[in-house]
Amino acid sequence: MEVYDQAYALARSLRNSESFKRLLQAEAVLIEEPTKWAQLQDVRHKQLEITAQQMAGKSIPQEKIDALDNMMNALLIDEQIRNYLLAEERFAQLLADVQKIIGEVVKDLKLLTENPEKDRA
Repeated sequence: MEVYDQAYALARSLRNSESFKRLLQAEAVLIEEPTKWAQLQDVRHKQLEITAQQMAGKSIPQEKIDALDNMMNALLIDEQIRNYLLAEERFAQLLADVQKIIGEVVKDLKLLTENPEKDRA
């Protein structure tokens, strides 16, 4: 149970981290502005659509990418949206760092790191 206890402790630490608190605060401020929140959600939805198409191997017209960039740049002018996105980015970086640390545990597993066909040759 020690691993689970530590996982719960990690979750508490993340929840109590400054970056998470700033994200919650920025989110609360932005939610009070329904138009801004909807604009951000719209851009996010379009970002996800483009990412899904790219992952499916589909070509994305440059105009569509440029239009999305322009939409995001327009949103970044707004201080509340910019603060939210910066807070989100900081928290995402914290999560990525933690995931990298945890990922070090599995780096020695041959299933994930080596080509078995190469060993048979």
